[in-house]
Amino acid sequence: MTFRPVRRDLREARGPVWATRGAVVVLALFVMPWVGAAARAAPVTIAGNIERALTTGGGQVVGGDGLLQSMDLLKQVYSDRHDIPGWVTGSGPRPIARAMVDVIRASRASGLSPPDYHLAALERLVDVSLAPLPALGRARDLARFELLLSDAFLRFANDEAQGRLDPGTFRASKPSPKLKSELRGALRKVFAGAPPGPVIEGFAPQDTSYRGMRAALARYRHLAASGEPRLIAAGPALVEGDRGPRVEALVRHLQRAGDMADSYSPDVFGPEVAAALTRYQARHGLRADAVAGEVTLATLNKPAAYWIDRLRVNLERRRELGSPLPPTRLMVNIADFRATFFVGEKPQLAERVIVGKSYQETPEISSRIGYLVVNPSWEVPASIARKEILAAARNNPNYFSMHDYEVLQGWGSNEKRVEPADIDWKSLSASNLPFHFRQPAGPDNSLGRVKFMFTNSHDVYMHDTPARGLFDAAQRTFSHGCIRVDNAMRLAAALLRVDSYQDPGLFLIKAADAGDNRVIELRRPIPIYIMYMTAWAKDLNTIEFRPDVYGRDAGVLAALGAAPQSLSE
Repeated sequence: MTFRPVRRDLREARGPVWATRGAVVVLALFVMPWVGAAARAAPVTIAGNIERALTTGGGQVVGGDGLLQSMDLLKQVYSDRHDIPGWVTGSGPRPIARAMVDVIRASRASGLSPPDYHLAALERLVDVSLAPLPALGRARDLARFELLLSDAFLRFANDEAQGRLDPGTFRASKPSPKLKSELRGALRKVFAGAPPGPVIEGFAPQDTSYRGMRAALARYRHLAASGEPRLIAAGPALVEGDRGPRVEALVRHLQRAGDMADSYSPDVFGPEVAAALTRYQARHGLRADAVAGEVTLATLNKPAAYWIDRLRVNLERRRELGSPLPPTRLMVNIADFRATFFVGEKPQLAERVIVGKSYQETPEISSRIGYLVVNPSWEVPASIARKEILAAARNNPNYFSMHDYEVLQGWGSNEKRVEPADIDWKSLSASNLPFHFRQPAGPDNSLGRVKFMFTNSHDVYMHDTPARGLFDAAQRTFSHGCIRVDNAMRLAAALLRVDSYQDPGLFLIKAADAGDNRVIELRRPIPIYIMYMTAWAKDLNTIEFRPDVYGRDAGVLAALGAAPQSLSE
């Protein structure tokens, strides 16, 4: 048997191996009074099997019951306990073990998959471990059950705390040192007798949106089990005043979605149907015009399984944000084209936003807004210069004066301004463009009057814009990746107000009217989350869905369905 250093020290002090084992039992019985009486009575053969699995098994539990995903954590937990089990005793599983198996079964409620937490092996072992077996066979099975259950606990708690997936790679979301300590402490708490369900629940997000999505997931699973209603047949758009079988099917779908009372039965498209349809459209990010056109009918006809998948994906996205979220924060939902500023957990302001085009997607970012820039100039990104401005300059020699662009050569102290008319633009190419472009502050500047700066690796920021008409579009995917804000000065004033500025609106107007470029540092940087949520809960009974404009849901769903990966480094 291979011994860890603590065991080697004992062996050197006590002599032969049999004496070492005796010393370990004595240590378990007398030096570790914090271990419960039932655990202290466990035969050393269970501890020996635990030790062998953690030191020589490479993560594979004896008997082929799968890889342990939390090896580093398990080694720390059981080293601290000198391999004394916590879920089982010599006579079988403790009550907390059976409760934990039930908790794993219930992981579906969070959109997670019970098989990811060794459910099949645990259900088999929980009964096998009670069968009459030779002592060594019983010890082996109890050790397997012990380690699989601890692994499941640590993995499930980790997944509730920060998501199963790393959002950038779709690989396992590995715990930070702080979370590792919390996970070990939680397992010790359960071994001491705490119910495992509430302990794991304490790692999950506690906000209304997460709890509301879980409630909605249960409702849609019930709908899926009860059977799908008849599809609304293809045909012309349904409008108020229509009647017939298609209207009757429309009513059934609205009732099923919870937007219309079940008591309504006529097949007439009356005011009640119009109001319910408007609610449904608004909840699904559709044009709320009370007209059941092609897009609305296609959305209504989607089966419950489709919405179940959307909820599972977005429960995962919410977990990935971490918990709890800062009470004062700016939440930008790309899929909803909206930025919401929270102060003390209450939404104070919501603004429409414009995000990146489908081929220039706005990334998901967690950062802090550190400063604002009033009257910003715009340094045109090289990609836009090569792909757009060069082509425009070839076709229109007045392009730069029309848009108030400066043509510059060199950088820093060597930078100099060049007259556009002196350049043969047709001789240049995207790979041979020795110039860069700047748009000074002014009424036509693409960044408007203010921009919001936060650290990120994508060179993305939020800003004002002089192009106001685009905010009226339902799907606002028009930018090169940065985020344009409707009423940006109002949002800037709200941020400064929580930063203890007096009359921040007037302060910003005066700063903008002065015309000079001005940086305003925030004394208390504001957390910002740029997220991609295609479903969330407004409250425990109202779920919102949005079209998957970037097509990101499928990747998350596939990763959730893939085999779990190790949490160890």
